Amino acid sequence: MGSRPAADDKPREPVIGPGQSERANIMRQVVLALVLFYAGVLGGSITLGQTAISAAGAPEQVMTNEDLIILVKAGLSDAAILAAIGKSKTQFDTSPSGLVKLKEGGVSNAIIEAILGGGQPTAPASSAPGPEPRPTDATTEPALPSSYGYYILDAGKLREVEASPVTTIVGLRPVASPAQEGFAVDGLGDQPSATVAEGFPIFYVYQQNVDITDVHISELAYAPSMKAYEFNMIGTDANFFAGIYGRGYNDVIPIGLWRAKGDVQVRVQPVEGKAGMFRLTPVSALLPGRYALYHDKSLHLSSMIFATAAGRRASALYFSVRASEGALAAVCNDYAACIQSALSDYRTRNFEGALAKYEKASRMESQKPDAWGGLGAIKFQMGRPQEAAPMWDKFLALGGTYELHACRERSMWCDMGTVVLTTEKIRFLDRKGNADLDSQISDIEEVKGGMSALQPRFFWLQMEVGGKKYKFDPIPEGVPGCATENWYFYCPEPGASRQKQLVEYLVAAIEKTRKGELRGVEAAKSQ
Repeated sequence: MGSRPAADDKPREPVIGPGQSERANIMRQVVLALVLFYAGVLGGSITLGQTAISAAGAPEQVMTNEDLIILVKAGLSDAAILAAIGKSKTQFDTSPSGLVKLKEGGVSNAIIEAILGGGQPTAPASSAPGPEPRPTDATTEPALPSSYGYYILDAGKLREVEASPVTTIVGLRPVASPAQEGFAVDGLGDQPSATVAEGFPIFYVYQQNVDITDVHISELAYAPSMKAYEFNMIGTDANFFAGIYGRGYNDVIPIGLWRAKGDVQVRVQPVEGKAGMFRLTPVSALLPGRYALYHDKSLHLSSMIFATAAGRRASALYFSVRASEGALAAVCNDYAACIQSALSDYRTRNFEGALAKYEKASRMESQKPDAWGGLGAIKFQMGRPQEAAPMWDKFLALGGTYELHACRERSMWCDMGTVVLTTEKIRFLDRKGNADLDSQISDIEEVKGGMSALQPRFFWLQMEVGGKKYKFDPIPEGVPGCATENWYFYCPEPGASRQKQLVEYLVAAIEKTRKGELRGVEAAKSQ
């Protein structure tokens, strides 16, 4: 990648998605309506950018508690009211009796917490920042960004975050479509580009020609697959479905993406003296999970299907939020509770939460295998196989049993089952629990891995025991689109690469065990 332009370079488009959009136009209309409502009904004034709009002949006023109650009763959202607060002069009564009257008037906790952050009357947002839910001490805040980009201020440290590519999956495409257009969903893969602490991280958007109403922060949820009919945005009759799209109405379509499930409410403030720079602060604490900051139409909500052509390109800021020590203490008060909670997180693909809990469990009981096995599985799922290998080695050395779903290649079919490995034995159990292979590690005469010459490619593990060869195709966990084909098992990327990594680990682990380098639980405990 080239060097980033300095702040005085010529204008450029935002790097994480398109600028103007239909939703941005709607948001501008909402803000304008709010301005006109406030000016006409309250006889006051609001500043939007540099232009003051006042009722004819009316003197400029400040926003008070009574004004907040009027706006709430008029049906305006918290976001709209918070925007009005940030762009107005204010004089709020934050005494106990004043706060009680606000609550009785229907004002939400989010708005009350926001005004408590300010205390004294504030100038319009164009001349000074308004209050934040968790204000940053100006004396300790790091220097503001000097180059255009997207930044996170977390635990007192400011860092730039690179954009991650958005993946688009076209679920339905008319057979007769010459342009390869179809109905699609989008999302992000398994690798966030940043991790922040649970709470109130501050985001800085610094771009020229950026429409800040076009920017969103959303929590993400994992979508393993969808049914074909869920892409049917034009309502094609089920009787004609297969003829038009070339697939069944209930066909399962692999997705395997983290998708936006809803906007996080944020407070947006222009930074004084920095044209094009905005500070975004969550109104409520961000809880552990995965999130994205993105521009309109670069990422779509999980409830949306959209039409697009093959080759669509978009990007977003992709980050995870890790659990705080206080949150960990609440669920990890002992080893067993930590392991149970981590396993629950793992099953829902909350890898950040699971990782923190397995790490804490490994510190509590370093000579028990479960936490090390979990750490290996998490790191492998997060795309860090080099870090997973030593975790799995320690898991085996402490007496753990490594299990891997696999296909045993037969002459004409794929026999599905589980490879079971310890430092003493290796077995292959079929679906009925029968042991097709049951051997001491010392009896293995040869072990190797390889790649098929067929397309699509797949990777295999082969062992020779007592003159008989056993060939297995590993099944990587959590990868959509994998399938059997005659006698072998294959996966599309990233599944093929993970299959290769699993083969490499198993070959290395078996060789270490044969050489006595993984000496079992008693030797590991004595170290």
